[in-house]
Parts: sequence; structure tokens; C-alpha cells
Amino acid sequence: MNRRWTTFLNDLLESMKKDKEEVTLRALGTAVNSLFTIANVFEREHLGSIDNITTFDLKDEENGNNSKLGCEIRLKKGPNFDTEHERYQKQVEEGREKRKEVRDKRREEDKEKREQNKKEREERKKEKLAKKEGESTEKKE
Repeated sequence: MNRRWTTFLNDLLESMKKDKEEVTLRALGTAVNSLFTIANVFEREHLGSIDNITTFDLKDEENGNNSKLGCEIRLKKGPNFDTEHERYQKQVEEGREKRKEVRDKRREEDKEKREQNKKEREERKKEKLAKKEGESTEKKE
């Protein structure tokens, strides 16, 4: 599982939407955490249920490496899967839009701050130059 868990979940949901009643996910090592995240979101969003969880140790006896924890989770489609999937997709899209709006607003605010800072620096430079010019004319007199 070398992709983000959200991408993996979206692919899983699309395959269930088409024709599958249940899906089995497998992972090794640190990817097991992502596997449980996917399963928890699947249940939390009422898309279905966790049908089975199996853990195992995968040993590489030939090379003498440490064993790796493995996990297999079987997810079963819920009775209202299509409705809940639409609701979940809409919720995800609204979240994306909201984050985009916040990000764009923050960028605009940052741009305004940079412009304001630039103006202030230019004013300070002008004041400094005017002060130096005033001092130099006083010395000449």
C-alpha cells in the first residue's frame, strides 16, 4: 500500500459500487495502520461493516530478517451502500471546497500583508534618504 489511504478507500468504494459485495484488504508492516484507518472510515460512514480481521506474522526465514506483522480485513457492503456512498462523496467534495476556500483566502491575506510590508519598507527608505539629505545640506551650510 504505497498510496494514500484516501486514494485506496476511493478505489475500494468504486469497485464496490460497480459489482462487489465484499472486499478483502491486505497489508504488511506500517501499512497495517492505514488498513485500519480505511476500515474504521468505512464503518463510521455507514458504508458497510468489517466482516473479518485476521492478523499474521510473515517470517523471512531464508534471509534471517525480522518477521513483519500482516493484516487482512474483509469489508462487507452495507444495505444502504449507494445512498451512503453518495453522501460520503458529497461530504468529501464539500470538505475539499472548504479547504480550498480557506487556502485561497489565506493566500490573499498573505499577499496583502507582503504588499503592505513592501510599502512600509519603501516609506522607511524614503524617510531615511530624506533624513540623510537633510543632514548633508545642514553640513554644507
